[in-house]
Amino acid sequence: MNTQFLSVGRGVAYEGHRPRIRLSASWLLDMGFTPGALVQALPEPNGIVFTLCDENIGRYSELARSTDEKNGKLLQVITGCNKSHPSPAIVTTGQYILYGGLSIGDHLIVRCTHGLIRMRKFSDIAGNAKTISVVSRKDKHTGGRIPKVRISGEWMAEAGFTPLALVTAESKPGSITLALRDQEIEKYSELVKYTRANKLKLLQVRQEARGPVPYIEMAGSCVEKAGFATDDVLMVHYEYGLIKLQKLDFEQLGF
Repeated sequence: MNTQFLSVGRGVAYEGHRPRIRLSASWLLDMGFTPGALVQALPEPNGIVFTLCDENIGRYSELARSTDEKNGKLLQVITGCNKSHPSPAIVTTGQYILYGGLSIGDHLIVRCTHGLIRMRKFSDIAGNAKTISVVSRKDKHTGGRIPKVRISGEWMAEAGFTPLALVTAESKPGSITLALRDQEIEKYSELVKYTRANKLKLLQVRQEARGPVPYIEMAGSCVEKAGFATDDVLMVHYEYGLIKLQKLDFEQLGF
């Protein structure tokens, strides 16, 4: 299952000031949303559901009438405008978006399985955000699997988390907060004392083997204290000097 964030935008000039949603991703192909495919979009409480329509639809007119009666819209998947990496895209605007309780500027969380995409309003996003999944690794002592969190990307350097930088991790039920510490405490011994006194974990940003891309890995007590388990989906919110990982409760969000 694929998960990501979007925001409700504003229609282009010829569309007026109506809300507009644009979803483009290469994984849409794997989910059956190929360019030209017919999609039914229907409003739901605090969101929209997009359903891939069967290729062997008996009567298009019946589907169109049913969609209209449900205050929805029929769409076709298009090819995105990125010429170097063309991906399928769903672009839509119209009054029916408002029927789902959405408006321009709202943040959305998107979940996609084969033939089905659900979008829900998500008010806790502020600034830059993305999603990751908790993975697992083998425990060298017990041989069992333990949950592991790994974040990486050029965005980390933009937030100040460059390779070799020192970071403290604070674990609480449902979240882990990473704070850049290099400029705050100059002496390493002072930083060690600080982390012990505040029950934090000291980490170092590393660099991917394939290039100068920063990454951080966490496992063991740091992850377990936050209550993260393998396959959990986390929201990663970041600003300069700070990264927060938060477990998402999809049932609470209406999925």
